[in-house]
This record gives sequence, structure tokens and C-alpha cells, in this order.
Amino acid sequence: MERRNLRKLVRITAIVAAGAIVLAAAIGLLGRLTGRLGGEPWLKGRYEVERKESVGAMGVERIEVEAVSSDLVVGEGTCGLLEARLAGTAGIDREEALPRLEVRREGDRIRVRVEHRPALFFVPGSKLVLRVLLPRGYSRALALSTVSGGIEVPDGTWKALELETTSGEVQVGAVKAESFAMHSVSGDLRAKTVSGRIDLSWSRFANSVSVEAASGDVRLKLPPEASFRLEARSTSGRLRCAFPIVLAGGSQPGQRTLIGDVGSGSHPIRVRTVSGDIEIVN
Repeated sequence: MERRNLRKLVRITAIVAAGAIVLAAAIGLLGRLTGRLGGEPWLKGRYEVERKESVGAMGVERIEVEAVSSDLVVGEGTCGLLEARLAGTAGIDREEALPRLEVRREGDRIRVRVEHRPALFFVPGSKLVLRVLLPRGYSRALALSTVSGGIEVPDGTWKALELETTSGEVQVGAVKAESFAMHSVSGDLRAKTVSGRIDLSWSRFANSVSVEAASGDVRLKLPPEASFRLEARSTSGRLRCAFPIVLAGGSQPGQRTLIGDVGSGSHPIRVRTVSGDIEIVN
């Protein structure tokens, strides 16, 4: 019996010793990564980012901007020049893994891209903003896309405006465009257009939408399982909702106002037009 107890004691002691060694190694590694034990840290954690690029834009017909893990803000700059600036804080394991800003011209097209390089660790607290200043007076095609970041578009006039976002809010000012298209996997939208057709679509819908259009049709395509509270108003346009909707009091199909719930009515959709049709489809 005593021999058996002795063997148990030896096993327990060995397990405790091994656990202590692992814990000490983990603490030492963490201290080395963060520099708390002296010396240069392996994992700095956060780096300040400041990248600037520009390119001549005379004769450009299309500008494409792609951003990942950063907000995208569009503004107006100087004539004949596109300028891009990536700034903020990146939570990354080492300086070599910091994102790069790439701006290049290919014929009558300009491409702006944020390239993220492989990293071993990502540290919470990253906040990057890609600010793109378009050539003053630019009115041709503009295509913007983000992943895990918002999009902000100011008042402006373009031949075509294309927006694509995954998990980010979209804010659009007073826009004139022959065509305005947006696709979102999941993200809120606030848009106001003076003229031009608006086509919007979502792969998943758990958001809020607010759209105003002066003269132009508005078409929203939602997944079949979408649940929302619809408030659609048009001064002289037609209203159509392809979803089974429970109408609120005083709202009737075919009128200029359509208010009601689809499903639980948990997410608000507000659409207003002056002289354009409104269509909600699945």
C-alpha cells in the first residue's frame, strides 16, 4: 500500500513539475514577445501606418479602389491627379507584415489597392483609413469595394457608381449617376441620390437601409429569408414588394405609400422617391 501511494505521489509530483515548466515557458515567451523581460520585443503589437501614393489621372475613364480591414473615404483633390493615403494603427506581429498601398494606372484605368501581407499574430485595436482624393471634376466610372470596413462617398456626379462591401456601413451623399449599384454581404446603407437608377442587393440581411432618390427607380434585392419593416413612399412612382407583407393601417397595395412588416419586421427599410418606381424583390 505504501509503495502504491509512493508511486502516486511521484506521478503527481511529475505532473506538477511539468505543468510548472510549461507555465514558465509560456510566461517567458509572452514576456519575450512583448519586451517585458527586457530586450527588443518580438511582438510589438501595434504600428503606426502612413502611406501615400499618387498618379496622373488625365484621360482616365474608370477608377477602382479595393480596401481590406480599413474604412474607405472618398473626397475631391486637385485637377489631373489621384492621391491616396493609408493611415492609422495596425495590430500586427512585426513591421514586415504591415499593409502596403498600391496605386497604378493601366491605360485609361486607375487601380488603388491595400495589400495585406501574411502575419503570425493579429492584435486587437487596428484602425486604418484609406482616403482617396479623386481628380477635381472627375465624373466617369467609380468602383469601390471593402472587406471589414465602411465606405463613405461624398456628393458628386459620376457616369457609374459601383459599391461592394462585406461587413461595413455605406454612406452615400447626394449623387447623380446614370447607374448606381451596390452589393453588400452584411452592412447598413444610407444613400441619397439626385438622379439615376439605384440597384442594391444583399447576400445576408440584418441591417438598416435608408434611401432617397429624386428622379430614378430604386430596386432592392434581399435574400428570401429577410425580415424587415418597410416604409416606401413615392410622389409619382409605382411601389412593388415581392415579399408577403403585413400592411400597416391605412396602407394599401397600389398606392403611393407602402408601410408594413415582412417576417418579424426587425430591420428598418426606408425608401423615398419623387418620380421613380420602388421595387423590393427576392
